[in-house]
Amino acid sequence: MKFKTLLFLILLGMFSCNLPQNYFNSIPKCEDSMTKLHLNDKVYDLLEQSQSKDFRYRFKGFELFEKDTFMYVEFINAEYCLLVDVLVRRWDKLNGMLRTKGVAYPKELFDLKWQIIEEKGIRKVLYMDMHKIID
Repeated sequence: MKFKTLLFLILLGMFSCNLPQNYFNSIPKCEDSMTKLHLNDKVYDLLEQSQSKDFRYRFKGFELFEKDTFMYVEFINAEYCLLVDVLVRRWDKLNGMLRTKGVAYPKELFDLKWQIIEEKGIRKVLYMDMHKIID
């Protein structure tokens, strides 16, 4: 009887955790075989045909530009390594990371959600949400 209870508790613990999809897989590096692109119209066109789940994300840094803060992120999949500046307006999960400039935080941004917006005729990638970071 004790074995069944223990097994039940182990299974319950495994399925109740809210770990990101690739939590136990190392993040791929930008290899020479990938097409390395910086943000331009071609990248926006590619991203408009993609979904958040199509990529994994590596944090590269923050930068303040005029009144906006951008987070530099590598969007990585089997084919592409895209360096994208992601506009951040929602700081509920990123505030501590901004304060320390990412030091001591994970380099991979799990379950990053974003969308492409247009402001004053300029397309931008806007941060929407991501898996919670434990501070």
